[in-house]
Amino acid sequence: MRKMLFLLLAFCVVAGCNERNIPCDPRAEQRVHDLYTRLMALKDEGVMIGHQDDLMYGHSWEYEDGRSDIMEVCGSYPAVMGWDLGGLEDDDSCNLDGVPFDKMREAVTFADSMGCVITFSWHMRNPLTGGSSWDLSGGNVVREVLPGGSCHELYAGWMDKCAGFLKSLKDRDGNNIPVVYRPYHENTGGAFWWGALSCEPEDYIDLWRWTVEYMYASGVHNLLYAYSTDIFWSEQEYMLRYPGDAWVDVMGWDAYHRPQDWDFLTGMADMAGTVSRLAAEHGKLAALTETGLESVYMDDWWTGYLLPSVRGYGLSWVLLWRNSQNMENHFFAPFRGHASEADFRNMVDEDDILVVNDIM
Repeated sequence: MRKMLFLLLAFCVVAGCNERNIPCDPRAEQRVHDLYTRLMALKDEGVMIGHQDDLMYGHSWEYEDGRSDIMEVCGSYPAVMGWDLGGLEDDDSCNLDGVPFDKMREAVTFADSMGCVITFSWHMRNPLTGGSSWDLSGGNVVREVLPGGSCHELYAGWMDKCAGFLKSLKDRDGNNIPVVYRPYHENTGGAFWWGALSCEPEDYIDLWRWTVEYMYASGVHNLLYAYSTDIFWSEQEYMLRYPGDAWVDVMGWDAYHRPQDWDFLTGMADMAGTVSRLAAEHGKLAALTETGLESVYMDDWWTGYLLPSVRGYGLSWVLLWRNSQNMENHFFAPFRGHASEADFRNMVDEDDILVVNDIM
């Protein structure tokens, strides 16, 4: 009997049993294991609310220590905070939204000290043309950044910069801060050079796996890896570019409320149901990795649209996009004095909607 149990355990280790609920990185640091375990437990309590660049700036203000639009509305910081690495590849001092990387490091340390979950995306330039992430010229750029491609060495240098930055994120005891890293997002859409209009599914999968292996080789072991699509309309579409269970910790999707394009409530119900089911089947976390209604012009959007779209699916978090400091109508979270402020508080007051005060 003892031998049979040993053989079963050995099979689970080799096969990577979903029930183990451990990060895909076999050398993940202890804080990453702790974060993964914590996220698995928290999803049974409710959905965490997140906000991009929350501590950096907000509607009509920027870089005021400790300030947050969400804090000013509901009395708590969000439970998840997101940042972006765009600009790091050019050795810029600020990212593509004007956030100084030095301030970003400080804010990440502060957010981590409160118990916030940290996520990073990367709107990197088109390495073939020098254009932005949204530059689709140059053909299949993904093939050109893979080994043997014309700009592979350049891109590997960019990855070195990314690895160095992520390893530079330290907590107050000097330990590496665990980060949810979400590269090559919205892959089912056509907006970016790594998207469905610009590369074949096998190219995308190769890029993802090469990226994860490059991080391992660079000694980066403080990451959970989040796969996130754009809106999608079938399980087949969602899984077409999925890199495999050995390469992913979080299954997510980005979906913005654009009434002129699709019906948010019915579409979100389908997508949330699909992602949550697939995540359960594959032993992964599920998350709505970007969302929002730009300028939040519906006063009841939070309880009338977002709340029914995310509750009851076992999602770990939902990340609202940023509140621009200098574009009056480019914001996705409420701020003090906004018409949807009371409705947002009503949503956050629900027991299954979690801000950082609920998870500390």
